[in-house]
Amino acid sequence: MAAAIAYAITGDAEAARDLVQEAFGEAYRSLRRLRSGSKFQAWLAGIARRKSVSWVRARSRSREQPAASASEPPGPPGAGPPEELGRAEVRSRVLAAVRGLPPGYREVIVLRCFEGKGHKEIGGILGISAAAVDKRLTRAKAMLREVLGDLAGG
Repeated sequence: MAAAIAYAITGDAEAARDLVQEAFGEAYRSLRRLRSGSKFQAWLAGIARRKSVSWVRARSRSREQPAASASEPPGPPGAGPPEELGRAEVRSRVLAAVRGLPPGYREVIVLRCFEGKGHKEIGGILGISAAAVDKRLTRAKAMLREVLGDLAGG
């Protein structure tokens, strides 16, 4: 989950891997501050989120644009070449549209749609209410429908 959050915020797979490694290092060094072991996943996700936001801020200050990720997960196994090309194109367009969302909306979409987290859990990770998660998801889906109209049936 930490990797998905870092990737959702940065849009850069290589940076996300590095930031997650840093997050694990920080979590290990600060483990004594964790009050409940059951909260580790959300705690680690929060560390990864803060590191990713800092990385994005630093990049925007230096006027560099995040590199497009070349390491996207492969499509489903066994797809024939024409079918695979169609799926790859759709996947590429969807991922590009998700990367184009503002960070707060991108985070909730990644956590809900790609990680399968519930509203309450997403709220805990992001430090917002479940109602705020619902509102962000609704807005993010509307933005994606606007960008991906032909794929979304609109």
